[in-house]
Amino acid sequence: METKNINTKQLSIIVRIGIIFLFIIGLIMVIVWYPFTISLTIIGPVDVEPTQLQKIQVYAQSAFYYLTSVPCFIILIFLWIIAGRLKKNGRFIAKDVRLLNAANIMLLIDLAIFLVGNIIIVFLEINFFVLAHFFIAVIGLVVLIFMWTTTLLIRRNVELQALIETDS
Repeated sequence: METKNINTKQLSIIVRIGIIFLFIIGLIMVIVWYPFTISLTIIGPVDVEPTQLQKIQVYAQSAFYYLTSVPCFIILIFLWIIAGRLKKNGRFIAKDVRLLNAANIMLLIDLAIFLVGNIIIVFLEINFFVLAHFFIAVIGLVVLIFMWTTTLLIRRNVELQALIETDS
């Protein structure tokens, strides 16, 4: 049976294209979706001057959603670094596993904060689009499971490479 080696440069390019796509989607969320949903549910569709309480609610929710978005962009930077190392070295290294572990923990913590914050927003009844935000949290959970699984596979790959190098 013939096996085909994966071209690591092609894999690196594919990963970087995916990172760019996710970065663009993240920017759309931060620049368009969050401000739209927050202003529409707090102020409403009518162009009126918001009250002081409404301004506080807009700023509080905006800060919450922007701050919980920051770790996602940091994780994309981590993945960009790993893709660059893969292209340069032609294989994964132990540093990549450590960076992926840090990204997994960061995403897990961020996801927990995002969920708790949205539950609070539901009880305060200040954002009608919070159900869509729960959908975003589910997507985040799927990504976390995928990343953790990938990390385990890459860790095993690095261990096998080290074993092969010591045997040769």
